[in-house]
Amino acid sequence: MALHYEKKEHQHMSEWMRIIRTEIAKRHPVISFTDEDVQMVKTQALASGNFIFLNDPEKWYVTLVLTTMLKEIPLPKKMLMETVFQHLTGISPEIVYENPYYRNIVMPEETGSEKHHYGILTYEKGELLEVNPSCREGLMYPEYVYLKGDIQVPCIIERREEQDFVWMSLSPGEILTMQQDIEDAHGNVLTLGLGLGYFAYMVHRKEMVSSVTIIEKDKEIIELFQNYLLPQFDHPEKIRILEGDAFDLLSGIKDGEYDYLYGDIWEGPWDGTSMVERLKEQTAHFRKTECRYWIEAMMYSLV
Repeated sequence: MALHYEKKEHQHMSEWMRIIRTEIAKRHPVISFTDEDVQMVKTQALASGNFIFLNDPEKWYVTLVLTTMLKEIPLPKKMLMETVFQHLTGISPEIVYENPYYRNIVMPEETGSEKHHYGILTYEKGELLEVNPSCREGLMYPEYVYLKGDIQVPCIIERREEQDFVWMSLSPGEILTMQQDIEDAHGNVLTLGLGLGYFAYMVHRKEMVSSVTIIEKDKEIIELFQNYLLPQFDHPEKIRILEGDAFDLLSGIKDGEYDYLYGDIWEGPWDGTSMVERLKEQTAHFRKTECRYWIEAMMYSLV
């Protein structure tokens, strides 16, 4: 699912893929399935002679249900079904449970401050998540994963007057969409946004990363991190935190002061595009510092 970063601005999505993506986003589907459902696909495939369904019958079941949800899309059913199948991948809970952050960082449940506290969030079996798009022949294609089982992940919950709100979580989607950026991080790293400290933790463990400087404006999030999470890092001496607004502090940073800059101060593509454009304007003169932005490719595929 890795995406090449060259010339993202010139890569677009076909109209049909854009429609499919929009319809999936509207529904936020959770497609529950059982062993009996998967066996039903196998049985029907053998009875009908449609042996293609024997190739990953679980994924075909999810595809069939999702295609039914998208029945208003004016594409031939077979074409729609094959398109959905091609851009869908099942992932097991181990994507989270075997992750170094999950295995090594103990989240103190219900520990918190005035506005925020740590908690546990459950992603349901069959839930669909959009991940980084793929690119072929100059066109972007949305990619999706579905969960093969329930996954419980650590999260930060923000207290609000109406109801508590999950502000940040170690979602399977976040693990997948950050994977390439984490692999590429090197030297002195600057990251905009702290959250649960996942990106900082993953890159600070790398031998080729000398230091990680984090810009975060929320004082409570910083205090929670410093008190409960940072002491569990392998090399806490590599971590430095600057309290303040990312845009303000970035204006005082020189090209080459850091080797790698990573921006992650938005919730998703719907609110991140304008911020990425603003950050790109601020770093347009950078030649020595490599700049990356979380789910940037997903944002450009909206264009």
